Amino acid sequence: MSALLQIAALPGETRAFLWRDDRLVGLLVERATAGLRAGDRAVGRVRSLDRRLQGAFVALPEGPEGLLPLNALPGLSEGQALAVRVVRAASEDKGPLLAPDGRPGELADDGPVPRLLARGTAALDELLRAATAIETDDAALAARLKAAGQAVRHLPQGFPAAAAERQDAAVEALLQPAVRLPGGGSLLVESGRTLTAIDVNRGQSTESDQAINLEAAAEIPRQLRLRHLGGRFVVDFLQHDGKGEDIEACLRQGFAGDPARVKVAGWSRGGLYEFTRKRLGPSLLETLLEPAPLGGWRKQPLTLALEAVRALERAQRAAPGQPQRLVASAELLPLLRRLPALAWLAERLGRVPRLAAGGPAPYCVEPEERP
Repeated sequence: MSALLQIAALPGETRAFLWRDDRLVGLLVERATAGLRAGDRAVGRVRSLDRRLQGAFVALPEGPEGLLPLNALPGLSEGQALAVRVVRAASEDKGPLLAPDGRPGELADDGPVPRLLARGTAALDELLRAATAIETDDAALAARLKAAGQAVRHLPQGFPAAAAERQDAAVEALLQPAVRLPGGGSLLVESGRTLTAIDVNRGQSTESDQAINLEAAAEIPRQLRLRHLGGRFVVDFLQHDGKGEDIEACLRQGFAGDPARVKVAGWSRGGLYEFTRKRLGPSLLETLLEPAPLGGWRKQPLTLALEAVRALERAQRAAPGQPQRLVASAELLPLLRRLPALAWLAERLGRVPRLAAGGPAPYCVEPEERP
């Protein structure tokens, strides 16, 4: 089967989409502001030792402090500098989980502490290994991949509008709780701080309950991987009339090859299916959204600002002879003005994009008025 990997980069954010036969099967969204990610190597300093947690809190060059298990490196003391590797990126209110990257005595004191040593590429490498074709608009990444012997197509002017719109639509769909199933049923994925509840709904489907359940069981592992969800899960399937083994077999097949460890608890007395999936880092919601004041989630200002830049680029490419301007809310406009991605867009377009304030919506793109 063909597998196309599209890697779209803006200053501060990289998004990678793996399409297998035109279906999204892998997604990676990384932001420079998110702190250290899994696989990164850094020099940190032990801030404190917590005997109750049996861990050392380590100050890092980016993001929150990390936790290093004391049994991983005995003899640590407060104030000590050491090289560490990020095993699990920070998520919600938890800092990154660390592992030692050599013994403290092997660290040469020849630079600032904390400091970054090397970026990890494990998450992107996993998608690269699964791809049969690669496209990217990032010149530096294209050169690096070519130097490593990989065939890659560089798109210096960016992805075509249709491809870019499909990428945006895929991310937007994954931020919504509702998931349509092929036969007309649906899933409702509600992610909370302690667990994720998944409800299987019949909707307008004319299929049998068991057929909808099997469609749901096939889709759930894909949704969890794409949404980067971990922790405890409870699934409320439709009435399965003693055919739970078929549902479980379908789920297990979907989780085969999952990079995150899945532990199955099975069916509860109330007929719910329970399992856990290891957290490998922040979920897609945590990366792109923030808690809303009255409950629920809303898009982070940075998410909206980067969306606006991508929308302006597409509009300008669609009408090259008609200058476009970006109209943004008073709250979003200051962030846009200092956004590195805006300078990047000016270089790509050959002109400085015009920004204007106005409107209740976070942003919109409209043609500039001709003099």
